[in-house]
Amino acid sequence: MKAPARVVIGLIGALAVSGCQGGSDQPAAGATTASRPAAGETPSTIEGSFTSGRFQVPLPPGRWQVAYSQEEKLEAGRAWRQVLIKEQESVVYQSVLIYRSELEGGRRYRPREACRYEGYFSSAETQIGLGAGDCRQVRVVSFGLAGPPNPVSLVFQAIRDKYQYFAPAAMLGSRHIRFAGRDQLQVDYLWTPELLLPPEAGGVWRVQDWSNEAVRQDGRKLAIMKNLQRWSEDWHPRFVNAFPM
Repeated sequence: MKAPARVVIGLIGALAVSGCQGGSDQPAAGATTASRPAAGETPSTIEGSFTSGRFQVPLPPGRWQVAYSQEEKLEAGRAWRQVLIKEQESVVYQSVLIYRSELEGGRRYRPREACRYEGYFSSAETQIGLGAGDCRQVRVVSFGLAGPPNPVSLVFQAIRDKYQYFAPAAMLGSRHIRFAGRDQLQVDYLWTPELLLPPEAGGVWRVQDWSNEAVRQDGRKLAIMKNLQRWSEDWHPRFVNAFPM
């Protein structure tokens, strides 16, 4: 599972440029519909933005593969989840996780607990009004091996199995959340850390390797997370435009 060096060089350059140019570059039970590529099938691709309900989710430049799409039944409404990936030389080097939910029965969203967690590398929250808000965080996300797994961990396992891609056990990136009334949109923009800072002996990074304490003790990791923080700040206005209030 060693990442190709050529992808490493290209990705580090792309992240640095995107940071300087303003962003250029809980699973629910009872799922009712699902769309997953069959074994050996090439995923569909998309560029520019992804349509989720009434929202046009902005995508960083490039060709994205729609690796997973599913509608879920919630106790209080419905939700839709998509996983988009960018692949080069059989390596998943970026991903976008989209989670949109809609409440039913006159229910309305209240301030989100996810916006108030203080353990991320960075976090910013804006209270827009009664029942409406906006936040973003820069964080490490676990897809296995250690730490609480993300709800799409099984999707990444399927990506490894179906396409024989290198898919990381942890990814780094920026999560953006907006909610108003009965609508909520949450999007993660993630990078594969092995391609930003290759681990020793061709291993893989685990989620604890990018804890806040581990980042503070390693200047290289700190520089990467600060670059992601700048990218997040520059990219967020595009996300705001996708969910006007």
